[in-house]
Amino acid sequence: APQHFTHGTGRVGVATLAALNQLCKPPLASIASSTPIAIATFEAGEQPAQSLAPTNAGGVPFTNVTVHAGKSDLTIHSLTVKRIGAGNNGAFYSLTLVDKDGNPIGPDRSLNSSNSAVFTGPVTILAGETNTYTVTGNMQDDVTAYAGQTPNFAITAIDADQDIFGTFPVIGTMQTVNSTLLIGEARMTLSSYDPTGDRTLTVNDKQRFAGIRI
Repeated sequence: APQHFTHGTGRVGVATLAALNQLCKPPLASIASSTPIAIATFEAGEQPAQSLAPTNAGGVPFTNVTVHAGKSDLTIHSLTVKRIGAGNNGAFYSLTLVDKDGNPIGPDRSLNSSNSAVFTGPVTILAGETNTYTVTGNMQDDVTAYAGQTPNFAITAIDADQDIFGTFPVIGTMQTVNSTLLIGEARMTLSSYDPTGDRTLTVNDKQRFAGIRI
């Protein structure tokens, strides 16, 4: 019988219709499971600490970006960066994009006349996984003319095989160009113990194969 009545009237009123709709409504759990929400995203995350960019230094970290793959594998085709801040392109020999383990992504890039560089992949992030990429600078062997400058890099675009959601630009950390701090180096030469040629070896005899002086 309709609500508030003891016998049927042959009509479906407002209260009865509301009750029927409630009975026919699917459980919330079944709706959620049939329409999963999982998208690819990126964010700035934690940026490198501010430090120096000395003469001839390689891999100076500037900008981090963290990318998360959604419900399917995400393939990144390219990532675009732009130099910003008080700096000059001439201080940089090249730029390198590396993953969280320090492995380079594609070849090094040079800044163009628009102060930009495009790193190309492809690089794939498996579904549900996250990776962080860092834009690093490789300094010239003489940065005297740029000492004291504080360049920075912004990630301005990410091209992928699907929509990727986040906010551009992703701005990193200014690093100070320094021309007085010297990067140490080690030189290797053959020592006096090197055999310096082919030798006949006898079984069980102790032999020197190489002598190196550092």
